[in-house]
Amino acid sequence: MASKDDEGFVEATKAWLQSKGFPLEMEVASAFHESGFGVRQGWYFQDPEENKPREIDVLAHLNSDAGHPAMLQVIVECKRVEFPFLVFSYSDRNPSKPNPELLQCTSAGKAFIASLVGSGAIDTLPLFSRSRPISYDMKQVPVRVKEKEKGEGTKGFKDEAFDALNKVSKATWSNIAYFEDRHPSVKKQAGDIASFRLAYIAVPLVVVDGPLLECFLDSSGHLQVVPIESALVNWSNPFVGNIPILVYVKDELSSLIGDLVGTRDEMERLKVELH
Repeated sequence: MASKDDEGFVEATKAWLQSKGFPLEMEVASAFHESGFGVRQGWYFQDPEENKPREIDVLAHLNSDAGHPAMLQVIVECKRVEFPFLVFSYSDRNPSKPNPELLQCTSAGKAFIASLVGSGAIDTLPLFSRSRPISYDMKQVPVRVKEKEKGEGTKGFKDEAFDALNKVSKATWSNIAYFEDRHPSVKKQAGDIASFRLAYIAVPLVVVDGPLLECFLDSSGHLQVVPIESALVNWSNPFVGNIPILVYVKDELSSLIGDLVGTRDEMERLKVELH
C-alpha cells in the first residue's frame, strides 16, 4: 500500500514533469504513432558546431514504396512555453509555397524531389503545396498579460525559440549526414544506375504548447502582431546553412500529420522513377 509520502512524491513528480514539458513530448509522439508513423523519443545527434551529442525530442517517419524507396522523417523539438513565440514575416506577407530547392534531403532525396518538380507533380503533394507567408526569424518575447504578472520577465530569461530552431536545424543536418553516408544502401536497378541510397526527406518541426504570434508591416507600413496557428521559418545557421522549419501550435499538429500521410500516399500513387 502506498504511503502518504509516496503519494506526495507522485504529485510532486507530476508537477515537475508538467513544468518541464515532458507531457507535450509524449503527446506529440503519441499523435504520430496513432497515425502510423514509426516513432523514436529522446534521439541523440552529433552537434556539428559543438562536436558533442545533443538530444532531440521526437523522430517520426513514414516509409514509402514510391517507385524508389523513400522516407519522410519529421524531426521534432517540443516547447511548452509561458512567454509567446513571435514569428517575423516579410512585409508583403504574400502566401508562398515552400521552395523545393531548399528542402532538406540526401542526394537521392534531392533527385527524387527534382523528378517531382520536373513532372509538375510536386503541387499534388499536400506537404509541398500548402501556401503560407514566409517568415525569416522567430524569437521568444518576455511579456506577460495576467494582471499580477504585468511587466517583462527578463530575470533568468532564455530565448527558447532560438534554442528550438537551432537544435532542430542541427539535428536535421546530422540525420541527413547519417542517411547519406552511413545508412546501408538501398539497391535499385534502373537502366544504367546500379544503386541508390534511400531517398530521405527531412521535415524539421517545432511544436509549441503556448502562444504563437506573427509580426509584419501591413500595406500602410503599420506594425501588426496577430495570433497564428502555424508558420514556415526560413532559418539560417552558419554551420548548417538555410533550413526551412515548420512551426505548429500543438492543437494544429493533426493537420500537419494529415498532410504528411497524404504526401506519402500521393508519392506511392505517382511511382517516381529516378533517371
